[in-house]
Amino acid sequence: MDIALAIDRLIPAAKYRGSVTANTEESYNTIRWNDARPKPTFEELLNVWVIIEAELQAQQAKIDARLAGIATNLPPWKEIADEYETLILDAQTAKDTENVKALATSIIRTLRRLKKLERVVYWLAKDSQL
Repeated sequence: MDIALAIDRLIPAAKYRGSVTANTEESYNTIRWNDARPKPTFEELLNVWVIIEAELQAQQAKIDARLAGIATNLPPWKEIADEYETLILDAQTAKDTENVKALATSIIRTLRRLKKLERVVYWLAKDSQL
């Protein structure tokens, strides 16, 4: 339990002196309460901590799902790098109709890949998935 976080949830900007970094009942009992509002009991802190912990777990689940979505849409880096190298080589050697067709195919594949990558950037910037 993070006692300071629990105190702040129950009594925002509470005034007290002493350290609660040990996050123990003993450390909480030794702080000097300087706030006009009543000092919460340790049991009240424990109860609010259950709520805080559930909220933190929900936030972490959201982050994990988002990361999984991003990872699913990202191809392996070697595949991306190889595709760009092929595109560059095709562009450098496009001299006849057959090579131009190969170059067009490579460009289309690359544009599809860029669309996926831009979707990931969008997710990161907007904090939402399409």
